[in-house]
Order: sequence, then C-alpha cells, then structure tokens
Amino acid sequence: MTTSLFPGMTECLFLAVMVYDRFVANSNPLHHTTFMNNQVCIQLALGTWASAFLVAVLPIIAIPAYYYGQNIINHFTCEIQALLKFICSDTPVSLSLGLVIRIFTLSLTFPFVLISYFYIVVIMLRIHSVPARLKPFSTCVTHLTVVTIFNGKAIYMYLKLQSKESQEEYKLF
Repeated sequence: MTTSLFPGMTECLFLAVMVYDRFVANSNPLHHTTFMNNQVCIQLALGTWASAFLVAVLPIIAIPAYYYGQNIINHFTCEIQALLKFICSDTPVSLSLGLVIRIFTLSLTFPFVLISYFYIVVIMLRIHSVPARLKPFSTCVTHLTVVTIFNGKAIYMYLKLQSKESQEEYKLF
C-alpha cells in the first residue's frame, strides 16, 4: 500500500512546490536565482519527501492492518481504495487515517495551487507587452494542465463517497 501512496503523495506535494517556484519566478524574475538557490531547492525536495513519508508511510506502519478473505484485488495496482475493502482490523481508525491523508494531500495542496496561479495571472496581466506575457503563460499553462489532470483525478477518486458501482470507474481512472 505504501508503494502506491508514498509516490502519489510526493508527486502531489512536488507539484505544489513547483507552483511556488513559478510564483517566485514570475513575481521577481531578476531575483529568482537568489530566492530559489540550490540550498532552498534541496530543502524543498527533502521537506516534500519527509512530509509524504510522515503522512503516508508512518501511520500505515504504526497501525498494522489485518486482511481477511481472498487477497485478490480487483484493480490494476495495489490501490488504497481497493485494499481498504479487505481490512478487518479497526476499520474506523483506518478510515479516519485515510481521510486525514486525503485532506492533507488534496484539500490543502490543490487550493494552494489555484490561489498561486491566480496571483501569477494577476502578475502576468500587469505586463504591458503582449509578447512578454507569452513566456510566463507558456510555462504556467503546461504545469497547470499537469496539476489539473493529476489532482482532478485524485480528487474525483479519493474525495467522493465510495460505492460498490464505482469499482470499475476507479480502474478506468
């Protein structure tokens, strides 16, 4: 379970860190290398990995899960939603743990990304030259597309109510 949860959470946090980098680059383009030097980049990367480890891996290690019944998962990967259906040990703790993980990862990072891009758009609209707007616009649109696809899929899969009919839907996503 941690092999799919940890990288996914790390990716979500890295996308938020990349938005911060884009915000700094667009708000202070001449000072970008001063603010985002190698030491800051290493600290942001280590902080992202450490946060994902603390939120995704440690609780799963601390609360052992016992599975019952067949151990064949009706999914392409070891997806957490499919695994939670087999847990027979202290289900409320597991469900609340999953909710905390989802809220931390998706409900905090996605609004941060949207608010940051709102400010980036405001900064871009202050640029009077249309050709000068194209450079920050081109770098931000590609990143925003990736963030929307990644977080949109994750929000749809993990923050909506679970049902028996949604099993095939999850495999599609």
